[in-house]
Amino acid sequence: MVKVLAVLLNNTTLVIFIISGIVAVTLGLIYIFTKTVLPNSDTFRQRYKSKSVVEKDVAVLGKMTYMLDYSYQTARLSVNLFQLRNIVGVKENADIYLTVDLSTSKQILKTALLHKTEKVTINQEFQFYVILEDVFESELTVVLCLYKKIHRDISFAQARIKVLEDNIQQNRTCSFFKYRLKASENRGSICLMLRYNAITMNLAVAVIECKGLPPMDWDGSTNPRVTVKIMLKGMVILRKRTPVIRCNRNPYYNFTCRCTVLPKEAHLVTIVVKIKEYEMLQRDRLIGGVKLGMLSDNDMLESHFQRMIENPRKPITEWHDILPP
Repeated sequence: MVKVLAVLLNNTTLVIFIISGIVAVTLGLIYIFTKTVLPNSDTFRQRYKSKSVVEKDVAVLGKMTYMLDYSYQTARLSVNLFQLRNIVGVKENADIYLTVDLSTSKQILKTALLHKTEKVTINQEFQFYVILEDVFESELTVVLCLYKKIHRDISFAQARIKVLEDNIQQNRTCSFFKYRLKASENRGSICLMLRYNAITMNLAVAVIECKGLPPMDWDGSTNPRVTVKIMLKGMVILRKRTPVIRCNRNPYYNFTCRCTVLPKEAHLVTIVVKIKEYEMLQRDRLIGGVKLGMLSDNDMLESHFQRMIENPRKPITEWHDILPP
């Protein structure tokens, strides 16, 4: 062993060659590890966004048979609803009803109360007054609603039907998808403060206040609370929630939660903020929420998170519109 060390010390060229080989192999292993085991933020963003689109938007929640008819003499569009089937996500024997809305009419008509079974028979007809020039440019929106005796009714699913000339006087089937709010249905806004200290590796998220929350109870009041979930590479590292502020549509919280995040992983963080209606005897109802960070919902939320990264130790406070669930 001593002779081998003496030979290596005398031959500096051989020593340099061995050291450079070890360094090259180490760098190669690090490169392979970072590319295969630790995907970058773009890979995570594409993976989770594509997964959420498949789960939320493509899932069919039920089907309905219907028929459209138009009278040229009276200028009335008749909508006949026959049967609902294969409803997913609604309890058996739950009270449901349908609302029918035509884009070129101000009327919103509603069916009688129905009981959810495997096949729900409707057999109801609705009529809308529409002139001939507008009838084939209009769109029907049928919303499946859950009836609540005490609380506000829940819009569960919706189906959109284009009124085409080929659809007149023919039995058709449409599919229900997850209900989406219209642009006119405002969910309010929320004020958030973000702060990151790269030296102490401390990430702080503060829920300051909310404004303009929609009424969730029969008397027009709301009992809101906010949940904050911080995720890193798809794993939850912190979960906190604010106290409940009763009967207040403009609650003030000033609630702060903190967690430790390494500087090299700060850009992989996703902050999920949800506003919920507190229920004493059942699961809380979701009002809306926002996502900041790697999986931001829009450019404004992503800009807020990037400003926090670019300005360490400086609190960045902004208002955001609450997005529908």
